[in-house]
Amino acid sequence: MWNITKHETPIEKLFDDFWSFPDVFKAEEKLFNVDLVENKDSFTLKADLPGVKKEDLDVSIENGYLTVVAKRSSEKEHDEGEYHVHERSSGEFKRKFRVPESVKAEEIKAEFKNGVLELIIPKTEKEENKTRIMIN
Repeated sequence: MWNITKHETPIEKLFDDFWSFPDVFKAEEKLFNVDLVENKDSFTLKADLPGVKKEDLDVSIENGYLTVVAKRSSEKEHDEGEYHVHERSSGEFKRKFRVPESVKAEEIKAEFKNGVLELIIPKTEKEENKTRIMIN
């Protein structure tokens, strides 16, 4: 199992608070790298998933969380020779992100090409959720 420590800048910390991991996220889960960009009308999430096949990906959104699960099969062990370095891992990799209420979950588009998963997550029109209260 991996034990990954992420050093964040204050801006990254603020961003992670918005697109944060749920409290039940376990640090020992295997991670993969992502980029998340906010545009005027959407968010774009790109995930590096080298060695993963399209059929071994599962992307879902439920209860305000976007979940990306990828599985990578292990290669057969070598009959001859001895490993000196064995860093390439296999198994299940999972990331969860809390998504804002302003996304259109039913319109998310996903593409997987050359080991990179790209999700285009459209935003809804922001309705002003503000009511002016008269003071007597």
